[in-house]
Amino acid sequence: MRIVVTGGTGFVGRHLIERLVAGGHQAVCVARQPQPPVHGVPVTVADVADADSLRRACEGCDAIVHLAGINRAKGAQTFERVHVEGTRNVVAAARAVGAHKVLTLSFLRARPDCSSRYHETKWESEQIVAQSGLDYVVLKAGVVFGPGDGMVANIWRAIRMMPVFGAVGFRPTMISPVWVGDVAEILSAGATSNALTRQTVSVLGPEAMSLADAVRRVARAMHRRVLVLPIPLWVHYAFGWVAERVMNRPLASVAQVRMLAEGVSDPLPGAELPPAGLRPTRLFDASSIAASLPGRR
Repeated sequence: MRIVVTGGTGFVGRHLIERLVAGGHQAVCVARQPQPPVHGVPVTVADVADADSLRRACEGCDAIVHLAGINRAKGAQTFERVHVEGTRNVVAAARAVGAHKVLTLSFLRARPDCSSRYHETKWESEQIVAQSGLDYVVLKAGVVFGPGDGMVANIWRAIRMMPVFGAVGFRPTMISPVWVGDVAEILSAGATSNALTRQTVSVLGPEAMSLADAVRRVARAMHRRVLVLPIPLWVHYAFGWVAERVMNRPLASVAQVRMLAEGVSDPLPGAELPPAGLRPTRLFDASSIAASLPGRR
């Protein structure tokens, strides 16, 4: 099958393309800017906010997996432009080229009217796909980790800078890290089979833990000690606001602080669990963390 992957050069996109190629499918890697091939697949340059270029990139495809997204707004790349307009264009492209299915990756706790444009626009994107009239799958994922991620890598960077890590607020923040390979497997199965059809599913790792525990596990894998101290939420929000504006690769964004403050282990109503054979199984343990550390790939 010919599967288009928007955001194909991103973290999840790269792993999905690897899985599709291994399964004998023809992957089309779509990205906004020219980049080297991904697992041997040339990069097709198209912007999800540009309907014409996106439609051309999708010619002849059987399904579209829409992964393009941002966790901070920067210049013309706003949440509305990427998450909302981009998703409308993906659906329009699917209709124009006769693709039978659209899949999109959203956030576990995306929802309306919550005073976070990240959460709200991700929810709007879900609704556009679910109401498209096409076969669809919406994956609502929590914290995804693995080689090339933004979770383990950011904890690694923070611990290397200082052996003290600031927990988000004064109450335990729970997360259920999910291995990127498990997410790629669900997306691949959804795009290439009838394992998932016309449904919204929540994707979480097999165990819940506090953010503090996750940080300590990463530190142990690095053979370092770390002191985890609770830091007021307003300090984290201030840091995220500044980091978005001064760092090319921010250690945290305002949206990420909001996610962690709420916790990322409890799905909202309306999302099913994946079928038993597709439920994530890989633990956030020493071997998985070691495989995710920068420089270990």
